[in-house]
Amino acid sequence: MTTLLARFQGAFMGLAIGDALGMPAKFLSREQIKEYYGGEIRTYRRAHRGHSSSHLDPGCYTDETQLNRIVAESLVQCGRLEPFHVAERLVEWFHSEDCRGPGPTVSAALKHLAAGVPWNKSGVHAAGCGAGIRALPIALLYHRDEEELRENTKLCSLITHNDSKAIAGAVAVAYLIARLLHTEELSVSGLIRGTAHSIEELDGELAAQLRWVLSLLPLPTEEALAEIGTSGYILETLPAAAYCFIKTPTDFSASVLSAVNAGEDADSVACLAGAFSGAYNGVGRIPPDWITQLEDRDWLMNLASSLCALSTNQIRPAM
Repeated sequence: MTTLLARFQGAFMGLAIGDALGMPAKFLSREQIKEYYGGEIRTYRRAHRGHSSSHLDPGCYTDETQLNRIVAESLVQCGRLEPFHVAERLVEWFHSEDCRGPGPTVSAALKHLAAGVPWNKSGVHAAGCGAGIRALPIALLYHRDEEELRENTKLCSLITHNDSKAIAGAVAVAYLIARLLHTEELSVSGLIRGTAHSIEELDGELAAQLRWVLSLLPLPTEEALAEIGTSGYILETLPAAAYCFIKTPTDFSASVLSAVNAGEDADSVACLAGAFSGAYNGVGRIPPDWITQLEDRDWLMNLASSLCALSTNQIRPAM
């Protein structure tokens, strides 16, 4: 049986590894990936010349992991979600020298915060995946209490996104990860239908997209991802990541590399697929070389351990 700590570490490391593997593929088509890198990406690579992340070494992550670090560190420091504290930390990061290219929606929201707009009014009405990307730490801390998980995910989302689809996507990510932390025998249909049901009242269209993914499982991966789309639009990002996981639920490498080599918003899709797979399979099922070559691996592992310890203070039973 995989321990809860191994699942916490697997989820956090899975997210960062998916991000780092997808880094050089971001903004590229499947054909461009093969052209620039001489075939599919199978391990950490430096981004091609002219890419926005070409200054990063292989194994470095991008803003996706940075955002999750900020939320996780705030949770550990405060012992719970304090949205104003997360907002302050995000602004500090945004003005730092190591802010690794947040998307336009997150950037706009952080500019609002920097100008003095309150955290609950700073969000932008856009259905991108930025809120969903940073839902992992919330899922880890509140995995035992579905109501707390939903409400805190919504609050954290509002800092940058006030669109119903973006918020529903974040809740779905958190719910899915929380379920996987406690799943031994996976029912793919039950997991996806349960996740869709959890957001039905928030956004029926995204819920329907998630259920639709189940019908695409018989298709070859490349064909299915072309149908779903792999952009940063949450109606594509989340269903694509969910598909990559449930297509090969016990094979971390296959799930993440499917997302990476589909291109477009590759790091976002891959980091979510990695988080899902890591939460289910645990850190022990992640290729060791990908862990040892990952930037800040020890810090990320310790951060996951701290969240696991903090979560044990909750008294409600698991979801």
